[in-house]
Amino acid sequence: MPQTFTEEEQLVVEVPLEIASNEHPAIWYRSAENPNLLIAIDWNGQKTGELVVVAEGRAGASPSPEGARLLLWNARAAIGAAVLGTIARGGWAGDARHVCSVRATDGSLERPRWTPTGFFPAVSSRSRGWDRYSFQPVPAALFLEEVATGRLRKVAEVGRLHGPPPVGVGLQVLCCSVPHTLAIVTDAEVPVPLSMIHCVDLSTGAVTPLPLEVEAPIGQIVCSNDGALVAVRSLARRSEEAPEQVSPSPGVAIYETGSGTLLRHVEATEALGFSDRGQRLLTASSAPGEPRRRMFSVIDWTSGEVLWTKQSSYGSWLTRPGSDDLMVADRGWRAVPAENRSEPVEDLWLIRGNGEAVLAVTGASPLTG
Repeated sequence: MPQTFTEEEQLVVEVPLEIASNEHPAIWYRSAENPNLLIAIDWNGQKTGELVVVAEGRAGASPSPEGARLLLWNARAAIGAAVLGTIARGGWAGDARHVCSVRATDGSLERPRWTPTGFFPAVSSRSRGWDRYSFQPVPAALFLEEVATGRLRKVAEVGRLHGPPPVGVGLQVLCCSVPHTLAIVTDAEVPVPLSMIHCVDLSTGAVTPLPLEVEAPIGQIVCSNDGALVAVRSLARRSEEAPEQVSPSPGVAIYETGSGTLLRHVEATEALGFSDRGQRLLTASSAPGEPRRRMFSVIDWTSGEVLWTKQSSYGSWLTRPGSDDLMVADRGWRAVPAENRSEPVEDLWLIRGNGEAVLAVTGASPLTG
């Protein structure tokens, strides 16, 4: 998921090796009965451990790719894990050692500022005019931070951040992988023209255009974990008479990032993500007669074969490092009468690279929900 500008801090914790490691990666989910109890299972669905988060209210969590470390926000401590320290808000950079973040170019977490730009006149004799304000954009840069030492390195200056605080819309990180020395960023949220999407070399800081030949604006784009592949849904003009109106073009196009070569078209409304090895693609399409639901599919995009499909609402999903296995959540909603609201719950399906699926957990609560 793209990261956005924020000044919140995250607690970095490391769990024991028997819970998760590079050799034995884990999947984390939240207990629906206790919002601050996080539970880990292996990729066979067996429980490996748990973590109690000390927080005021509900804490959020972001595990590293193998699940050995977690970023916790709105948390003060974690029982069952070693606290490594705190860092500014960001996202894992393809391993458990680095976090990729967007900041002002000097490395600070300066927020865009309100600046007066004019005055609205009074609309009646009883009303008063009021100042009109806008946000002064902040030049942005992509940074890497080592979670163990807190060492911060500016990779490249690219894009801008602009209001409103505390979350600034602007430079978005589509993928960031230290092991593959590549990040792909966009100057704004999609839809955007292709010229606003950039490749960043994490070792040299070189910024280059994404080498695709797409004339229409990009309506949606997802990257493989290593940045070698992108799945793109472009927007097509409806008519010459109304060029400002756009509609999704049919299907998703898969490109090789380095060369810009078009590899295949896949029939789907949108792409959600690739497996870690990049040979499987999770997609979503409209569900017949169910406007609020989608048909989710795992596709071998190299052949176009649909390996698994299920109707659901948008939920979480995860890739197994070094494989084509995926975890895909079947999301539903549970009523909370005492609070007059409902909350998401998920059934977690483990899907092998060959399409075999196992229901591993029922009634989990999303880590960020």
